[in-house]
Amino acid sequence: MIFIDKRLRISILLDYYGKLLSKKQYEAISNYYFDDFSIQEIADNSNVSKQAISDLIKRAEKKLNDIEAELEMLQKTMTIKDNIENLIQFIDSSENLDLEKSLILDKLSAIIKSL
Repeated sequence: MIFIDKRLRISILLDYYGKLLSKKQYEAISNYYFDDFSIQEIADNSNVSKQAISDLIKRAEKKLNDIEAELEMLQKTMTIKDNIENLIQFIDSSENLDLEKSLILDKLSAIIKSL
């Protein structure tokens, strides 16, 4: 499993799966992660308690993580990114690309099949 910063992970998951959240969950978590609002600011704007917003954000984070656990879109994307970076390094370090063309094509085919 590839590890990334929680803030970045939630932001990406929100891009992938945000439409699956309730409107209130989406607005709260979007304000918190994308707009960098504090929980207090979100609560004030929503006319609810700070605790209610905190709970709402936690439930939204859990839902996003649960969906990712089932669909694994972020994990698959990160794996593909790593494979492409490895292929670029392989090509860059190759002395004679003509001799290694079949290896490169095999690696590209594997990446395409993983999509």
